[in-house]
Amino acid sequence: MVDESVTRALKALGLILRTDRDSRTLKLVKAVLERQKEQGDSLSIDEIQDELRREEPGAVISKSSTGKALRSAVEVGFVRATGHGPQRIRYSSDPSAVETGLHRTAESARRRMQQETRVISSESDAVASLDCAALAQDLVLEFTGSKQRTSSRLVTGAEDIRRAVAYNMKDMAREGSVIRVTAMSPSPFINQNGEVVLEIAHAVLRGANVRCLVTSKIVESLFQSSGPTDSRGDAFGSPEAPSVAIRIYDGPMTYHHVTLNNECMALIVSEKPLTAAWITRQFNPDIIDASVLSFDELWTGARSMDVSRPEEASGNP
Repeated sequence: MVDESVTRALKALGLILRTDRDSRTLKLVKAVLERQKEQGDSLSIDEIQDELRREEPGAVISKSSTGKALRSAVEVGFVRATGHGPQRIRYSSDPSAVETGLHRTAESARRRMQQETRVISSESDAVASLDCAALAQDLVLEFTGSKQRTSSRLVTGAEDIRRAVAYNMKDMAREGSVIRVTAMSPSPFINQNGEVVLEIAHAVLRGANVRCLVTSKIVESLFQSSGPTDSRGDAFGSPEAPSVAIRIYDGPMTYHHVTLNNECMALIVSEKPLTAAWITRQFNPDIIDASVLSFDELWTGARSMDVSRPEEASGNP
């Protein structure tokens, strides 16, 4: 009886052992070793064929199939061949030959698995980067001939939230648009370095006006770490992200959110796991209007941020 660990190893190598069906290579190696044990000498192809038939009574085993299996086993190393000419070649095997065959099979299996892993990884990356909302809208466009945006949905994970913002806000933003961002801490909208994520910042290139309302806690954490890279009044940015207006609000803010005009918004409803509710005016105009009104009131009373000296930020709106 074959040990379970041996069975697992042989399965990993593609030399699968089953009760009713051993792999052809293992059958051949077993036949050679069994016949050698009886004869004590190397074997002819006819002797190996006889042994295979004895192992499987009633099975149809042709000389050509036996020869093909032997050539494969010799190539891998499980069996050795000596002599010249079809009628003179003799075959043998021993633990050293079996070890050689296993080593070569393992190396081949490793290369195959690496290739399969690369393919799976590539396919996994493609699936992970898939924007299902965009795909759904493209399918609806294909089926109906009209483009319709999702009116509401829950989006989980920072990357998916950013993709939703990119697809629905960056592409919809135009000259004169206002993107309002409220953040109590680094979020999908403002990263650890105090930079507005590119999906929002790129909207500036289309003429949008981006306004960020943050807490003093964020400002303190930014200056304790790397800090923003710009020191112009109430704007900051990075080489990758255009400057955006930012102000500090010292009162209570209870949520992260981003809105585009009064058309749509992403509202963070959970941080573990990170989840946002994507809402359009078509779905609920009242909540968007209320968020915009609340933001504008807070913005008016907020302090401009002097990023070079945060402790002396002015009180000018």
